[in-house]
Amino acid sequence: MSYPNAVLTLRHRLNVTQLVVEEDLLIGDVTARFQVVCLSR
Repeated sequence: MSYPNAVLTLRHRLNVTQLVVEEDLLIGDVTARFQVVCLSR
């Protein structure tokens, strides 16, 4: 289940950034891993 109002801590934001930039994962895959909804366009 995804939580549209979930707040990522600074540590989780860093983890998301590293996965997208360094591991070249898609943002949708990363947000699914953290169970949050991606609202970027």
